[in-house]
Amino acid sequence: MSASAAFTFEGRDIAWKQFRALEGVYYHILGVDVPAETVDWLMKFDPDRACVLHRHTGPSKTFVLEGEHHVYEPDGKGSHRHIARKAGTWAVSEGESIHYESGGGGGGVIYICMKGHEGIIYDILNDALESERAISVHEFKRGYDKSVATG
Repeated sequence: MSASAAFTFEGRDIAWKQFRALEGVYYHILGVDVPAETVDWLMKFDPDRACVLHRHTGPSKTFVLEGEHHVYEPDGKGSHRHIARKAGTWAVSEGESIHYESGGGGGGVIYICMKGHEGIIYDILNDALESERAISVHEFKRGYDKSVATG
């Protein structure tokens, strides 16, 4: 393959799981390292579908595999800073990143590596930016172990 050949992501055989109460948003956990508080996973967004507002507690790295990845960060004044990333884009956040994200008009698939802090990977937030629920590395590990056990 030449250096200029186009990359195509093929995700049809991935065992996607839909997020509870988030129609059109899916995930697949690739691996969890509990001692390192690290989660590697894929997220898939149907066209114009978004996840909930959340805050990562530690650094995260994102690579857009297919489509687009849109990130919306509240600015504290009632609107959002919008970042649009196309397939092939790599992004790094140092942590404490508050946002929600979506696919574009054609949807999107992203790889994310998240590092937690004190056992928490991210917090789901309400409109006042207060934590409604903390998602722990142990929850990811249970989900990963269950997916491996059921094939």
